[in-house]
Amino acid sequence: MLTEATADGIATITEVRLSGDQITLRWKTDTQGVPQTVETRDSLTTGTWKPISGIQWPQVLSEFTDPNSVTEGSRYYRVVAPSPLQERGRILSVNFHQRLTRSSIQLVLALAGVELFISNDVNFYKVEYQTVGPSGEPATASGGMAVPVGVLGPLPLVSYQHGTELERAEVPSSLNTEALIAVAMAGTGYLSLAPDYLGLGTSSFPFHPFHHAKTEATAVVDLLRAARLFASRSNIVLSGSVFLFGYSQGGHATLAAHREIEQFHAAEFQLKASAPGAGAYDLSGVTTDDVLSGRPQPNPYYFAYLIAAYQKIYGIAESLPAAFKAPYHVDLPPLLDGFHSGSAVNAKMPSVPTEVLNPEYLTAFKTNPDHPLRQALKANNLLDWVPVAPVRLFHCQDDQDVLFANSQKAWERLKANGAVSVELRNGGAFDHGGCVPFSLLGAKSWFDSMK
Repeated sequence: MLTEATADGIATITEVRLSGDQITLRWKTDTQGVPQTVETRDSLTTGTWKPISGIQWPQVLSEFTDPNSVTEGSRYYRVVAPSPLQERGRILSVNFHQRLTRSSIQLVLALAGVELFISNDVNFYKVEYQTVGPSGEPATASGGMAVPVGVLGPLPLVSYQHGTELERAEVPSSLNTEALIAVAMAGTGYLSLAPDYLGLGTSSFPFHPFHHAKTEATAVVDLLRAARLFASRSNIVLSGSVFLFGYSQGGHATLAAHREIEQFHAAEFQLKASAPGAGAYDLSGVTTDDVLSGRPQPNPYYFAYLIAAYQKIYGIAESLPAAFKAPYHVDLPPLLDGFHSGSAVNAKMPSVPTEVLNPEYLTAFKTNPDHPLRQALKANNLLDWVPVAPVRLFHCQDDQDVLFANSQKAWERLKANGAVSVELRNGGAFDHGGCVPFSLLGAKSWFDSMK
């Protein structure tokens, strides 16, 4: 067995210690308190650097023991850091999109059957900003920003995290349907944000890391930073209060952002509350069990999207085509390029999504508790932490896209961990789409009581 170490970014590995079949690294850094990521690869000529799986990266560390055993061959390590913290959240551009009048917003809401009083006009902007990728590498992202007109403030910040979207262009910064949620919030006295997420919109990142908790969270945090900078430049007074809400994938992103803020940025943001809706918080448990049950899924494209993203982030298979069987190994990868819709992918998939997998890969996934896909799913659960700010989980019991048991499990686990202010609100017999008004209006009413 041979072990070697390299260093990159601001950290220099100073010690590599082998104890049994585990390696411990120590390193030094010129900048204290900057979170870093430990990456590994087995060859410097083939493959790519990947963060060590099963760990929530980046972290502020100077020593790390690799939980993966080393028995033979070579293993290379490096410690990388994101671009300097002051660069994250830096505004790259702010482009005015449109002014929406109070009456036009009110009309759109009325046509959608939503009773909500809008008090002011709203200016909508597209923001491009600096953020980071899955390994802490520099990247850019985009998002929508809705600013109330003629409201003196001070204004609370609210960030709405959107649901699953495959198409790069169908995002809030383009003023799509989901952006109207941010607009409605601004029309009632919030400075409102809607991140597109990494790899969507005009992000420089080459793909969207679907259900990757860390980059969902950093996209939110860095847009909050950009919005505060915009406000200071525009003489907009903010109250300091921050609220988070979202639905479906946005529910997962909301809870991930809540955790990220409290674990790494508690002194920077005054997080008042979060209201995640219908999220897959237990990816390795409830969600995996459901997928492996053989139950036909309303939107099987979720599964293909997840496999494609986790392959690029974690290398869960030899290659993406190798994970799929014929004809899906040929049909599916081109549809996951950011220019095709979920319905286009659904049309090529069976209703039982695991039927697209190579039989050997599926058997290994079912039987091996340490399978790379299982480890990747576990790394993106949102169960094992203790929120401080209040959390109100919204979900409906008849949801067949994201099972209600996800929220039930999250509520139980967070309470068991010691959280003192976590609630679960059951909207009753609605499906995934039907539960949206209950979740979003419930979140808004709750936020209004605290702002």
